[in-house]
Amino acid sequence: SRHTVILTGAGVSTAAGIPDFRGPKGVWTVEEKDKRLRKRRQQSQEAERGAQKKKKKREEEELSKEKKEELAISTEESTETAPSTDCSTDTTTNTTTQASSSAEPSFADAKPTLTHYAITRLTNLNHLAHCITQNVDGLHRRSGLPRSRHSILHGCVFTEKCETCSTEYFRDFDVGGLSFQTTGRICIHCHGQLRDTVLDWEDELPEEDWSMAPSTMRSGGFGNYAWYVFED
Repeated sequence: SRHTVILTGAGVSTAAGIPDFRGPKGVWTVEEKDKRLRKRRQQSQEAERGAQKKKKKREEEELSKEKKEELAISTEESTETAPSTDCSTDTTTNTTTQASSSAEPSFADAKPTLTHYAITRLTNLNHLAHCITQNVDGLHRRSGLPRSRHSILHGCVFTEKCETCSTEYFRDFDVGGLSFQTTGRICIHCHGQLRDTVLDWEDELPEEDWSMAPSTMRSGGFGNYAWYVFED
């Protein structure tokens, strides 16, 4: 091919320790597993409570009227100890959730993979015309890929942009924010407010990056370009 364009998604960064979405350890996969686990645990607890109620009812029917008073006392004692069991269950669930949260990787700690460096190398040798990415991890840019040679469709957690002159600042830290919120920093050129660049679900794709993506694909002419896709 005389005109090659690469489209990258979450799958290109899994080797850097950043989970994808639908893979075996993907964000959505893990969330779905957690939901099913909580549902199974709830069903098990409900089944156990139902079995205990049936057992209690059978015992009540078998007991004589003279022993019902003793049963009532026994029931009150068991009810008093019941909350400690529920509390233990909640604590276990919270501990598991906290452990999962603490295990989540940091974008700041992630390093470009061999794939990122290969894409940069091929681009610098003019074997690749352009890279279009949906990732917000900034690993393409960290690998040295020129900003002019790749479109960042969903924004970047390390990039903030001036609302006045559109100057971009690529940081070595997560700038924070979502959906173009102000970051509290000022543009050194025009003193305009800087805003984050990460898109929320309802946000439109950035006009400049989005217009650059299809134009690079069309420029090769029909049959003269190829796509390579790295997705999750």
